[in-house]
Amino acid sequence: MRLIPLFILFLFSTIVIAQKEEVDEYNRNLDDLTIPKKGPNKSKYTHAFLAYGFLVGSSEGDSSSLKYGNSSTFSVGFRNKYRLSKFYELGFDFSYLRTRFLPVQDSAKNVPNRELHDKEMLGINALELLLFNRFKFKNKVHSAGIFLDLGAYFNWNYRTVHYRRNDKAVTGSKETLVKDYHLDYMTDYAYGVSVRLGFNRFAIDVRYRLSDVFEGNNNYGEFPNMTIGLQLGLHQ
Repeated sequence: MRLIPLFILFLFSTIVIAQKEEVDEYNRNLDDLTIPKKGPNKSKYTHAFLAYGFLVGSSEGDSSSLKYGNSSTFSVGFRNKYRLSKFYELGFDFSYLRTRFLPVQDSAKNVPNRELHDKEMLGINALELLLFNRFKFKNKVHSAGIFLDLGAYFNWNYRTVHYRRNDKAVTGSKETLVKDYHLDYMTDYAYGVSVRLGFNRFAIDVRYRLSDVFEGNNNYGEFPNMTIGLQLGLHQ
């Protein structure tokens, strides 16, 4: 399982290929003489992307409060889109997503227990499929232009982890690290909706999770549902 993110990074690195101009015997650019069918603003296009975001909003109760700014998401993936008209495209993303929840260490904490630590994190490693509708506001030949994406996503949380670190917890050691994997109290799947406002390579990404982080038989307050981040498209 640990090799999955590395495999995905290797897969996506092969997608981004440098393009060079081709000319005929009269030194004319062949791209200017033909109608290209592939490209950021053409009938179909595939490219890699990176994204980073922060959790925002409130938790359900003080017992599940998070350290904002530290609780975040990171994803790497590829996007495939099809242009159906001048102002409308349809596409999907497939990506690796890592989410980090850092609980506040105070007397109200009970997620996943009441023990306090020097550092504590609940993490989710997931594979994600996102379907989106793209509405174009401005088109350019060699650019994705200005666009709005409305989509829905589904995640398989293939590995969850509870990490905690305590300094000088054991005599003779500087720090003690403990990790628990495949947590029964966290769900295996997640789903929600997303909105992206894009300017060629860059996009502001807002997500709202409709599913729960924790299994229903636990008395944990849910973590914030919303994430706001920035995406970078690895294309022209």
